[in-house]
Amino acid sequence: MILFHVFEVEVGGQDASCSRDIDIFVHRILVEFHASEKANRASGRTNPLCMRNPINAYRDMCPDKMRNITVRVDEETYRDIEKTASIEKINRSTATRQLLRKGIIEEKKKRALDLYRAGKCTLWKAAQQADLNIREMMDLAAREKIPVHITPEDVDEAWREALDE
Repeated sequence: MILFHVFEVEVGGQDASCSRDIDIFVHRILVEFHASEKANRASGRTNPLCMRNPINAYRDMCPDKMRNITVRVDEETYRDIEKTASIEKINRSTATRQLLRKGIIEEKKKRALDLYRAGKCTLWKAAQQADLNIREMMDLAAREKIPVHITPEDVDEAWREALDE
């Protein structure tokens, strides 16, 4: 089994894995970390900054913006993540975050479709649970050959009626 960490960082509400902001921040923290460490070695003092990992320093400053997940994966999954990272020219953590996000999105859709198919929720509620709009949910249900008892025209008509009132 392979063990690695997945960091999720958000800057301004957006995933910062592709953001230049987080790269600049991490660079700045690393520069401060090494400068502080060098100065403290020379003076014999200790400083909390040089005793902390820069990523943990960021997490301490913004605890609501970052979560750490430790995951154990088998060799095949690890190779798939490595291959994705290589193809996309991104680091392994970013590739893992992206693959995890895609998996969560698909799982939400599957769960919502299963509930709708079983008659445990309305199409509207299924769409909300899948984080889709009603039209996208209707298209998804149609692709999965799940009967939908409403048409896109019915949705448009309902909106027109609601807006006219």
